[in-house]
Amino acid sequence: MILYASQRGRSAELAAHLLNGEQNEHVTIHEIRGFVSQDLAEALREAYAISRGTRCRQFLFSLSLNPPDYADVPVEDFEAAIEEIEKRLNLVMHPRIIVFHEKNGRRHCHAVWSRIDADKMVAVRMSHFKRKLMEVSQLLFLKHGWKLPKGMQKGQKRSPLHLTREEYRQAVRLAEDPQALKAMFKTSWERSDSKETFIRALEENGFLLARGDRRGFVAIDVKGGVYSLTRWLALGTRDLKSRLGAPETLPDLGQAKAYLASRMTENLNRFIAEAKTQAAQKRTPLVQELRSLVVSQRKERHDLIQTQQKRWVQETRQRSQRLYSGVAGIWQRITGDYQKIKTLNEAEAKAGLERDRKELHGMIRSHLQERQGLQKSVLFYREEHRAEVFRLRQEIARYVSTGTEPPLAVCMPLTVPGTLVVASTGAFCASIALTCTV
Repeated sequence: MILYASQRGRSAELAAHLLNGEQNEHVTIHEIRGFVSQDLAEALREAYAISRGTRCRQFLFSLSLNPPDYADVPVEDFEAAIEEIEKRLNLVMHPRIIVFHEKNGRRHCHAVWSRIDADKMVAVRMSHFKRKLMEVSQLLFLKHGWKLPKGMQKGQKRSPLHLTREEYRQAVRLAEDPQALKAMFKTSWERSDSKETFIRALEENGFLLARGDRRGFVAIDVKGGVYSLTRWLALGTRDLKSRLGAPETLPDLGQAKAYLASRMTENLNRFIAEAKTQAAQKRTPLVQELRSLVVSQRKERHDLIQTQQKRWVQETRQRSQRLYSGVAGIWQRITGDYQKIKTLNEAEAKAGLERDRKELHGMIRSHLQERQGLQKSVLFYREEHRAEVFRLRQEIARYVSTGTEPPLAVCMPLTVPGTLVVASTGAFCASIALTCTV
């Protein structure tokens, strides 16, 4: 399982995320342990109230467990993984919450602990928790026979396109495909041997080379998104300077964005909007089918849970009737029948719980398979839309590259009072003209 974890506060925000039934197709509160309230939001408020007796601000430890999309993971395996993590992080018997989410045909689990030891009123130190979780994650992959993700492979087996969390989040914010972006930057760098060829390689994909405020070399896309080349290429500033020269020869972010804005026309923006509209129209029947599927699945699960609860009440009543009260109960204890019946009742109750879990897991498995079938169509339309947006980006790049050099007003060298400008205006403008033809 891929494990993501963080220390955090903001219990109300976390409760809203865990109970979000709009972004998740199914939300199941599996366990609330160690809290007075059995309401999730109230339990997290309780954790916040206890933390006020300490100086700890990040009083919660939040963990998500994400198995591979092809794996059929029962609840017991999630519970075993959470128990192991508790031991390694010294969170055994701390109040915790377990919630299951299902989205896009995949099921994952969230576990949240209170870090506060209520007896000592101190927070448990989460030293090196990322390293410990990585060890647990690798053990889980090996234990279940799952294929290790490329990011966990060592040496030459590790994917050169492995993304950091910061890279992925930036790409998500800009509505891009992070793997494709990293591949584009890597390919552009590898096929270039000079500043000019690298600029041209970026131009073909609609990116502009510029000088960042603090990050040295950056690339800007046609929507103004800024990408640090040291991060996306995994290269040091010295390696970039050896091929691209000094960053001061490039336009700064303000100049580059102004140049791009002057070249972006209303028609080009309309083309992108039309592509999004057409993609949305194509997906409308599929979205309606997905919504109806979620509604029917929720009803099926609700009906099954109601049936199981009624059956559990009846079976509990039948088991309790085996144990007599009064004189008959005393006679049962004297003859030893009471202990035999109690042992039988406990075994039947345990078997009943296992039966109900298997029934529910079987329904969840079938629901996931139905959803995964529709997810293939979703991915097809998504890839089709990405390809169309990429094609439009290349057309925009070609359109902008046909424009003239930036006006001299943009290319004027920056002067600081009391200093002498050594570089000539013409050389500065030539540098900007070279880098600003997206």
